[in-house]
Parts: sequence; structure tokens; C-alpha cells
Amino acid sequence: MNKELFKHIDVEAWKKIQDKFSKSIGLPVITIDEKGNELITSEFPFFCQLIKSRIGEKCLKCREQYFERLKKQENKILVYYCHAGLLNIMVPIHVNGKQMGAVVCEGALNTDKNIAKCRRLSKETRIHTLELLDELKSMRLRRNKDIEKYATLLFLLSQTIPEVVHEKHEVEKKANELQILNSMSGILNSSLEMDKIMDEVIKFLCEMQMVDGCSIILLNKNERYGNEIEQKILYPLERRIIQQIKKTKETITVKDFQSEPEFEDLPKVHYSAMISIPLISKGELQGALNIYPKPGEEITENDYKFFSIIADQITMAIINAQQYELIRLMAITDKLTGLYNRRHFMKILDNEVERVKRTEKSISIALIDLDNFTNYNNTHGHPAGDRLLQKISEIFRKNVRTIDTVGRYGGEEFIVILPEADINQAGEISERLRRFVEIEDFEGQHATISMGVATFRGNVPDKEQMIQKADELLYRAKDSGKNKVVSEEIQ
Repeated sequence: MNKELFKHIDVEAWKKIQDKFSKSIGLPVITIDEKGNELITSEFPFFCQLIKSRIGEKCLKCREQYFERLKKQENKILVYYCHAGLLNIMVPIHVNGKQMGAVVCEGALNTDKNIAKCRRLSKETRIHTLELLDELKSMRLRRNKDIEKYATLLFLLSQTIPEVVHEKHEVEKKANELQILNSMSGILNSSLEMDKIMDEVIKFLCEMQMVDGCSIILLNKNERYGNEIEQKILYPLERRIIQQIKKTKETITVKDFQSEPEFEDLPKVHYSAMISIPLISKGELQGALNIYPKPGEEITENDYKFFSIIADQITMAIINAQQYELIRLMAITDKLTGLYNRRHFMKILDNEVERVKRTEKSISIALIDLDNFTNYNNTHGHPAGDRLLQKISEIFRKNVRTIDTVGRYGGEEFIVILPEADINQAGEISERLRRFVEIEDFEGQHATISMGVATFRGNVPDKEQMIQKADELLYRAKDSGKNKVVSEEIQ
């Protein structure tokens, strides 16, 4: 077991943070080394304990395998199914630029269809299938949006380790800093809305009386967070400082505004000094944390370090928001085409059906099938088939109305919701899609689609019946020669 990580962190402090996080989400959270060994462990559900007691070496191998994958990928949040079929989240721990471990949230159950899984595990472990099923039934099902939130929070948690719980010799000061930074982490974890997070950070720093004033500027949003009364006076000054930071990407300190000639043309401020710390993510400047020290206070090297840690946490909040958005998009979109996946599309359809029932307006559903796709794949190869699906998806995306929703239904089938479209409007849009696909050049080849379009007015059935009707119309289109639209209004 590689315990090098222990040389760089306060194990007890980190264990408390890890245990608190584990308790708050109700899932085991562990710290592992590169071989999958548990350096700091947690209490596992009995189902996991059963599996580990029989085939624990597979747990190690599984963690080791995904640890290596995590090292290679740019997206530093890895969500995966372990060999026992449970959902895990793994994020890295970096110390001095080297990945020395990982934090893993294990044992999330996100499906109640577990019979096949338990039969397979029963053969491997020689534990009766029913016993395994009983243990799974006692575990709480987790929704995908819960997994998304756990992943982003776990990533933020893992990033606090190198800067928060190392340097054990600074016990007294670090204890105070740890309390402040834990409070800061709580603020950053309290919301995924960037505006709310930034406002709360500013409020917290001022309430702690650590500084006389502070502000945060985010370049990508072109926004400033801080004292609104002084914003008009301070913003020109801060913008001038950040122009310098863009060139150097280093902290800039102004010890006395009154004696600096370059600031003579700007409005006078009651602050005498300023520290501007860059917020950098993946080499890109995101903005700056501007600290206005208390009058007469000298900023020490340790103060610089501490404010830099706070700046790093703010930067992590930016990454956190970006990662959350990425995970959210991954959860609702099809990886190949970028269209909504079937699960998310059906949620949208639920909402549209409810809206139609309230408003009594019409709604149309178009089910689309790519003609002779199997032959295309066999002739030109699966990569070419994937590119065809991607290009057709782009055609659909560009040629529907802004209120329409396009999804990938499965394989070479697509589905479109056309809110408030009567049979004529739905027919026009569908025919436009069919025509644009027919005339498009796909790497020297041509393709066609068949469409079934069902329009509902008045007594709208449930979504399954709506799709079934569109499917019947689709097969009428295919059976009557393909490359055509068959539509019908259902009263």
C-alpha cells in the first residue's frame, strides 16, 4: 500500500471532512491510492460487504483500472459502473502536480432492475441470488440528478485536500484557516448558481473581518461582485489592474494608490492598498479576486498564501459550475448526435402533454427512421454510419422551429415534438426535413428518411399511445415505398 499521500495531508482532518460528506449523502466515500487500496475508508452497505468478502480482489482491480483512466482523461470527474453493477464516482487528489490518490464515492444504486446482475454475481460469489436481491432492495435508489450533484461536490471536496490539510507543522494557524476554508467550502457547495456563490463569498469574507473590502471579477461573464455603492469608483481601477494580470497571470499588489502615478487619472478611493489575485483554470485566466487590506495592516507572506487558497477555491467553484453543466448535458443528451436522449426527451414530452391538456391546443409527434441504414453501415462501415447520423441530426436541428424538440429515439430512429402544430404545419416541417436529407451529400452518398406524423387535438392520449400512433404511420410510410411522410390527425 502506497502511503505517500499521508506525508502531505493531515489524515485526521481529512477523515473528518470525508466522513461528514459521506454521512450527508448517505453513501460510502473512501480515499484510495493508485492500486485501489483504501487509505481512508468508510462504512459500506451490507451488499458491498458481501461482495468484497468473496471477490474483494475484483474491487481492487476495478478501482485500479479506473484510477488509470482518470489520470488520462481531461474531464477530472469519472462516473462509472463497478464490476458489481453499482454506480461509482472517482475524482483525483493532486499534490505538487502529481496525482497521488483519488476520492471515490461508491455503491450508488440507480436502477431497480437487478435480477440479471444478481444472477451473475451469484455465480462469482456463490451467494444465493435472492440474498443479493434482498440486500439491494434495502438500498436507496439514487436519481441521476443526485449523482450529478454528488460528482460536482466530490470534485470540489477533493481539490481542497492539498492546500487545506497539508503542512501539519502549522497546526495552530492551519486550524483557524481550516475552519474558515471549511466554511468557505460550505458556501461554495451550497449552490450551483455562480452569481449566488460569488455574492456569498464576498459577504463571508467581509463578515469575518479579514479584509476591509473585496471584489471578484469574472472575465467570461464580464461581471463584478462586491460593494455596489463603490462599484462605479472601484471598477475602472480593478479593470486596469486585471489588464496587467492578463499579461503576467501573477498576483499584483498596489501598496499605496495615492503614490502611484498610473492611477492619478482615476477617481479617488478610500482604500489605500490592494492585492489582486488571478483566478486561473487550466491555464486560462477566469478573473481576479481583489482584496483591500485593513488600513495600516501589513500583508505577510502567509496572508498571501491564505488568500491564494481562497482564490483557488473560488476558481474551483467556476470549474464546479462548468463541470456540473457538462455532467448535466451528458445526462440528457445522446453522446453521438448531441440530441436529447430518449429518457430526457420523454420527460419533455410529459410536460408538453400536460400543457396541451391545459390549453387544449394541438400537438404533433413525428417519428423518423433512416431508410436502409443497415445496408449503409454494411457497405460503408460503422464509422461512416455514425457520421451520417451526426450530419442528419444537424439537419434536423437546423430545420425545425425554435419551440420544437428533437431527440434520438434509438438506433437510426429520431423523434420530434411539434407543440401547437396542426396537421398542415407538422406536414410542412416534416416534408422540409425529408427534402433536406434527400438532397444532402453524405460523403458522396445519398440517404433518405421515412416519417410518421401524428397530430392530436382535443382529447390527447398518454405519451405512449401518441408515440405508438406515430410509429404506425411511420411503418405505413416505409411499407409504401419509403422516403415519404405519412401524417394523420387524431381527434
